[in-house]
Amino acid sequence: HIISARTGRPRTATATAATRHPAFTTYLSGPLIMSEEGASEVSRHIAKALQLKEAGNEHFKKGNYRDAMVAYHEIYMWVNGFSEGSTGGGRMPGSTTRPVSAEDMKTIKELKVVHHSNLAMCHLKLGNMEKARDNCTKALMIDPNNVKCLFRRGKCYSQLGALDEAKADLTQVLAQQPDNRDAIREMQTLRSRLASHKKKEQKKFAGFFEKLNADEADGPQAAASANSHASAADAASATGVDATSKSQTQGTANPDLAAECQEYDIGEALGPAQAFEPMGKFAANAASYISDASHVSGY
Repeated sequence: HIISARTGRPRTATATAATRHPAFTTYLSGPLIMSEEGASEVSRHIAKALQLKEAGNEHFKKGNYRDAMVAYHEIYMWVNGFSEGSTGGGRMPGSTTRPVSAEDMKTIKELKVVHHSNLAMCHLKLGNMEKARDNCTKALMIDPNNVKCLFRRGKCYSQLGALDEAKADLTQVLAQQPDNRDAIREMQTLRSRLASHKKKEQKKFAGFFEKLNADEADGPQAAASANSHASAADAASATGVDATSKSQTQGTANPDLAAECQEYDIGEALGPAQAFEPMGKFAANAASYISDASHVSGY
């Protein structure tokens, strides 16, 4: 029985895992007298988080995974906002966390791992592999060697097709617990999948190398064909240049003028037809204008 500080009458307390925890006994002050005012804040928060853990476990056992998730979510609300430090002076000005003892901080970290780990298990049951993996990772950031979280994340990685990551997590589990049957079974399945994946990769790369070798074998023939086409193109180009030069030479009316142009590098000399054909109409009009004496009478 517990003596109530408010009424002074005995109260019956049901022994559970939460009430047996040292944090819950700290919640009791004096000779089993329940005094909420006298209990420390951290002890009350830890006791509440432990009760939520028990409630979540009961829901999980019944298959009520979503109700269990609600309880596990609330755990974090009660254990967040604390940090290890001196508890004598309370919260420092400007601080966002309340200092607690090293023992209390250890319990708080364990409850945070429970929060993430049990949420991951619920997500696994509901088929939410990505969320389960992420919660395991958050738990492992607090406790890197947590076997449950390593095993659960390994299963998530395997289901998501990240076989190498799954192998790494399961290897860590078996390094700590060589006789872990679940991990051994999961690793056997994983090795079979890795072997199958390796065969597929080898077959894919074998086809790639065969194609590469075939291209290398066809290389000399392709080069010879390219050279042949290039020679033919060069010959056609040379013939066209000769024909053009011949045509230009025939079109030049004055060989001496052409030589003079070449000597002073002023370009190719134009033939009579090229030089004067556009001016033919203007020249005829000019000649007619000059021959008319009436236009030059003023001179």
